Amino acid sequence: MSLGAAFNNASSGLTVALRAVGATSSNLANALTENYGKREVTIMSRTEGGARVTGTSRLVDQRTQGQIWLVNAQAAGNAQSLRSLEEIDRLVGTFDDPGSLYDISSKFETSLVSLASRPEDTVRQSNANQAADDLAEKIRTIGSGIQNIRSDADREISGVISALNADLEKIAELNGSIAKSHGQNTAALEDARQALIDKVSQIVPVKAVARDYGRIALMTPKGQFLLDQSASAIDLNSRNVVTSDMSVEGETLDLPILNGNAFQIPTSGKLASLLEIRDTAAPEIYSQITALSETLVSRLSGVASDGPLFGFDAPSPDAVALGYSGDVSTIDANAALTALNTGNRRFSALVSDLSTSLSTQVLNAEDRLGSARSSSAALIELKDSTAVDTDSELQKLIRIEKIYAANAKALQVVGNMLDDLIKIG
Repeated sequence: MSLGAAFNNASSGLTVALRAVGATSSNLANALTENYGKREVTIMSRTEGGARVTGTSRLVDQRTQGQIWLVNAQAAGNAQSLRSLEEIDRLVGTFDDPGSLYDISSKFETSLVSLASRPEDTVRQSNANQAADDLAEKIRTIGSGIQNIRSDADREISGVISALNADLEKIAELNGSIAKSHGQNTAALEDARQALIDKVSQIVPVKAVARDYGRIALMTPKGQFLLDQSASAIDLNSRNVVTSDMSVEGETLDLPILNGNAFQIPTSGKLASLLEIRDTAAPEIYSQITALSETLVSRLSGVASDGPLFGFDAPSPDAVALGYSGDVSTIDANAALTALNTGNRRFSALVSDLSTSLSTQVLNAEDRLGSARSSSAALIELKDSTAVDTDSELQKLIRIEKIYAANAKALQVVGNMLDDLIKIG
């Protein structure tokens, strides 16, 4: 081997070692950094001798990462559903909560029992009046609270869509930067892109599709592209206030639009959960509250010597419209108790059914969220098993140091030989 070839081999070895040190040092420094992809230099031999670095690869288990994005959507959607259901459950209250619907309806029935034993007692009359007023107020409060939750969901839908559009635009920009890198190291750009996809996947579930020049496309499980050559635009006409008579079917509430066409709502993700709360879950619970209001009015109307009992009335079939203005001094409390508990179910049992149903929904939502988070944790653990191993990276750093030292020694020897040749000449 000529001295020139030896010099080329050694100098290229030093260059490769320096690049390898940079990648390994980056791996060690970012071993605990979220969304960091392990770096590894790609090396190939040169025809003139020696070696050269052809690039720096970012090593990520794409299959596992794709599964993490889908599970993240489930976890984010379940968490949103749980928060909304817990809020409604707090409005209604549980059996042992002071001031819950069950507690107030029980006190109303107890006041009737007390009044029936001494109907002339003005204190018991006052207590019955107050219990009736409290019950009407509680039902109105629950009804208006549920509508507030729907209004909040509608505003939050608008917010998450704005965030989604912004993140898709940023991913499109990173795609462009990666495609124009002309062979430069794009690992940091890919890390940033993955962090943005993590955010997007919590709003809507996505699948990444590889494109040329390192770009990716994002599509929903239902096959609609959110990002390809450019970012798609999702639009929604939001309402400041959502009332009980507003619905998608009645064309008073809107669904998201994707590039001017109908957006096929995924089954998971925060966006799907908010739409579910606004359009299905909350209205269904509201209809049960309204049914309680109608039952109260229908069962107790006319049970008095002169006029409707207590003055319960609902001008419209709507829980927030339930009113009370009355006087129990002429009421037959025994007849009222009988009327209150006629039908297939006692009124207290209907209230109990509602409370039980809500508690069950909350428990089911907790179970779904726990399951999704467990799956996510297991997938992240699997992904981490192929990520940076600090022990391995330290061993690699020692080997690189030896390679660097060997090539530096070879350069020194070549230099010494050249000096000797010059002296001889």
